[in-house]
Amino acid sequence: MYLEITKFNTTNLSGASGVTMIDMVDADEVVSRIYNLSNGAIFDADGSTDADIALGQVVATFRLVTATGGLATLNTAVTNFKGLEGKSAVLQGILRGASDTTYQCTARCIGVEPMKMEYTDVRGKAGSVVARITMTWQKKSQWAAV
Repeated sequence: MYLEITKFNTTNLSGASGVTMIDMVDADEVVSRIYNLSNGAIFDADGSTDADIALGQVVATFRLVTATGGLATLNTAVTNFKGLEGKSAVLQGILRGASDTTYQCTARCIGVEPMKMEYTDVRGKAGSVVARITMTWQKKSQWAAV
Protein backbone atom coordinates (compact mmCIF):
# COMPACT_ATOMS: atom_id res chain seq x y z
CA MET A 1 0.00 0.00 0.00
CA TYR A 2 1.35 3.42 -0.91
CA LEU A 3 0.73 6.05 1.76
CA GLU A 4 2.12 9.40 2.77
CA ILE A 5 3.88 8.53 6.04
CA THR A 6 2.84 11.31 8.41
CA LYS A 7 3.61 10.23 11.97
CA PHE A 8 5.59 7.72 14.01
CA ASN A 9 5.25 7.50 17.77
CA THR A 10 4.29 11.11 18.56
CA THR A 11 6.63 12.66 15.99
CA ASN A 12 5.09 14.34 12.94
CA LEU A 13 6.88 13.39 9.74
CA SER A 14 5.59 14.36 6.28
CA GLY A 15 3.41 17.42 6.52
CA ALA A 16 5.32 18.83 9.50
CA SER A 17 6.96 22.20 8.99
CA GLY A 18 9.62 21.83 6.29
CA VAL A 19 9.21 18.03 5.92
CA THR A 20 7.95 16.30 2.77
CA MET A 21 7.94 12.59 1.95
CA ILE A 22 9.45 12.08 -1.50
CA ASP A 23 9.58 8.28 -1.77
CA MET A 24 7.96 5.26 -0.10
CA VAL A 25 8.05 1.47 -0.46
CA ASP A 26 5.92 -1.00 1.50
CA ALA A 27 7.22 -4.47 0.77
CA ASP A 28 5.69 -7.55 2.38
CA GLU A 29 7.50 -10.80 1.67
CA VAL A 30 6.40 -14.13 0.26
CA VAL A 31 7.30 -17.08 2.49
CA SER A 32 8.77 -19.49 -0.02
CA ARG A 33 8.65 -23.18 0.75
CA ILE A 34 10.05 -24.29 -2.59
CA TYR A 35 13.05 -26.58 -2.38
CA ASN A 36 15.42 -28.07 -4.92
CA LEU A 37 15.90 -31.76 -4.18
CA SER A 38 19.17 -33.60 -4.69
CA ASN A 39 17.76 -35.34 -7.79
CA GLY A 40 17.05 -31.94 -9.42
CA ALA A 41 13.32 -32.02 -8.80
CA ILE A 42 11.53 -29.05 -7.27
CA PHE A 43 9.38 -29.63 -4.19
CA ASP A 44 6.74 -27.04 -3.26
CA ALA A 45 5.67 -27.66 0.34
CA ASP A 46 2.58 -25.48 -0.19
CA GLY A 47 1.42 -27.62 -3.10
CA SER A 48 -1.23 -25.78 -5.07
CA THR A 49 -2.27 -23.45 -2.22
CA ASP A 50 -1.11 -19.86 -2.01
CA ALA A 51 2.07 -19.10 -0.07
CA ASP A 52 1.98 -17.16 3.18
CA ILE A 53 2.87 -13.48 3.17
CA ALA A 54 5.11 -12.18 5.96
CA LEU A 55 5.06 -8.62 7.22
CA GLY A 56 7.81 -6.69 5.52
CA GLN A 57 9.41 -3.30 5.78
CA VAL A 58 8.29 0.23 5.06
CA VAL A 59 11.02 2.50 3.70
CA ALA A 60 10.37 6.23 3.26
CA THR A 61 12.61 9.10 2.22
CA PHE A 62 11.89 12.55 3.56
CA ARG A 63 13.09 15.97 2.39
CA LEU A 64 13.80 18.44 5.20
CA VAL A 65 14.06 22.13 4.38
CA THR A 66 15.03 24.66 7.03
CA ALA A 67 13.24 28.00 7.13
CA THR A 68 16.60 29.73 7.45
CA GLY A 69 20.07 28.93 6.19
CA GLY A 70 21.25 27.68 9.55
CA LEU A 71 22.77 24.22 9.83
CA ALA A 72 21.89 24.16 13.54
CA THR A 73 18.18 23.99 12.65
CA LEU A 74 18.82 21.14 10.22
CA ASN A 75 20.96 19.24 12.73
CA THR A 76 18.18 19.50 15.31
CA ALA A 77 15.67 18.05 12.84
CA VAL A 78 18.03 15.21 11.92
CA THR A 79 18.68 14.50 15.62
CA ASN A 80 14.92 14.32 16.25
CA PHE A 81 14.53 11.78 13.43
CA LYS A 82 17.55 9.76 14.65
CA GLY A 83 15.92 9.67 18.10
CA LEU A 84 13.17 7.46 16.65
CA GLU A 85 15.61 4.66 15.77
CA GLY A 86 14.88 1.49 17.73
CA LYS A 87 11.47 2.64 18.94
CA SER A 88 8.38 0.46 18.60
CA ALA A 89 5.20 2.50 18.13
CA VAL A 90 2.30 3.31 15.82
CA LEU A 91 3.23 4.25 12.25
CA GLN A 92 0.64 6.41 10.53
CA GLY A 93 0.07 7.17 6.86
CA ILE A 94 -2.55 8.85 4.72
CA LEU A 95 -3.99 7.45 1.52
CA ARG A 96 -4.57 10.60 -0.52
CA GLY A 97 -7.67 10.68 -2.68
CA ALA A 98 -10.99 12.43 -3.17
CA SER A 99 -11.38 11.95 0.58
CA ASP A 100 -8.21 11.07 2.49
CA THR A 101 -8.10 7.89 4.60
CA THR A 102 -5.71 7.49 7.53
CA TYR A 103 -4.09 4.10 8.13
CA GLN A 104 -2.02 2.83 11.05
CA CYS A 105 0.13 -0.18 11.84
CA THR A 106 2.53 -1.05 14.64
CA ALA A 107 6.17 -1.02 13.64
CA ARG A 108 9.73 -0.73 14.89
CA CYS A 109 12.01 1.90 13.40
CA ILE A 110 15.10 -0.07 12.40
CA GLY A 111 17.03 2.59 10.52
CA VAL A 112 17.39 6.35 10.10
CA GLU A 113 19.97 7.33 7.51
CA PRO A 114 20.73 10.92 6.59
CA MET A 115 21.57 10.70 2.88
CA LYS A 116 22.40 14.11 1.51
CA MET A 117 22.65 17.76 2.50
CA GLU A 118 22.42 20.64 0.02
CA TYR A 119 22.87 24.34 0.63
CA THR A 120 21.14 26.74 -1.70
CA ASP A 121 22.56 30.21 -2.21
CA VAL A 122 20.28 32.69 -3.97
CA ARG A 123 22.16 35.67 -5.48
CA GLY A 124 24.69 35.83 -2.69
CA LYS A 125 22.09 35.66 0.08
CA ALA A 126 21.78 32.83 2.53
CA GLY A 127 19.33 30.30 1.18
CA SER A 128 17.83 27.11 2.52
CA VAL A 129 19.53 24.01 3.79
CA VAL A 130 17.96 20.82 2.45
CA ALA A 131 18.57 17.28 3.68
CA ARG A 132 17.22 13.89 2.70
CA ILE A 133 16.69 11.20 5.33
CA THR A 134 15.64 7.60 4.70
CA MET A 135 13.77 5.80 7.48
CA THR A 136 13.05 2.07 7.63
CA TRP A 137 10.42 0.35 9.76
CA GLN A 138 9.73 -3.34 10.30
CA LYS A 139 5.97 -3.76 10.34
CA LYS A 140 4.52 -5.75 13.25
CA SER A 141 0.91 -5.56 12.04
CA GLN A 142 -0.94 -4.90 8.80
CA TRP A 143 -2.17 -1.44 7.87
CA ALA A 144 -5.70 -0.74 9.16
CA ALA A 145 -7.94 2.25 8.45
CA VAL A 146 -8.66 4.39 11.50
